[in-house]
Amino acid sequence: MSFQEEINQSSSENSDDSSMSSESDDYFDLQTTKATNLTKQLSENVHSISKMIEKLGFPQDTQQFRLKLNSLRSQTRELSKKTISSIRNLKEIAELETDNAKCEKLNNYFDALFNRFKSLDELAIKKQKEYLPTEKQKNEEYYEKEQKISLMEDHRQKVNSVLLQQEREISIKNEILKETNDGILSIEAEINDVNEMFKNMAVLVHEQRDGVNLIHDNVTETKKSVLEGNVDLEEAFEMDNQSRPLRKILLASAVALLIFILVLIIVGISKAD
Repeated sequence: MSFQEEINQSSSENSDDSSMSSESDDYFDLQTTKATNLTKQLSENVHSISKMIEKLGFPQDTQQFRLKLNSLRSQTRELSKKTISSIRNLKEIAELETDNAKCEKLNNYFDALFNRFKSLDELAIKKQKEYLPTEKQKNEEYYEKEQKISLMEDHRQKVNSVLLQQEREISIKNEILKETNDGILSIEAEINDVNEMFKNMAVLVHEQRDGVNLIHDNVTETKKSVLEGNVDLEEAFEMDNQSRPLRKILLASAVALLIFILVLIIVGISKAD
């Protein structure tokens, strides 16, 4: 399965998870297609360069052939720059995990192609130095001139390759810095939230302090009243124990008086009869 087919299959699988796509999703898909097409073109160029390098030193190795090869190498460098920029833009607009997965897949595929291209580029330089174009083998003066031009072109290409690599490294560092900065901002926001929470708690404690003090005073007063009540109950119980004999005497006296009165009433009634 080709890289383009893998990206399309991933897109079709992820489309089942959502019935509608937003404008941002459409824009992301458009940029994904653009980056994928650039990567595909880069892959074709690398394949063509590989086939052309195999012909160096053989009858097909003419001056025109080398001009075509070197031109293709130069075009591939420019195409690599565009592809790096496109993938970087794609990473910046990625929001979902599936989008990040697509970006990662594109990035990994590009890395493999770019490393392959650098190896082929160095091989092309080496083989062009080792072999003369077939139709110019007898013209040493022309060859020396071409060699100088080739050396200058090689130097320029090496410089471009270094610049391209540096640009890629800068892009990676910028991404790391962006992620670090986002993390710092997130931590600062959390710290501010915690500070705000402590401030609110301090205000709440201050506002409720009078109420807490009043509750404490009421509890203290209630405890005091309970203690005083216990003392009163003990005194009342003691007084009740002391008054029990007296109450018995009074009760006996009342009963005796009642009996005496009843006897007098009965006697009075008898005398009346």
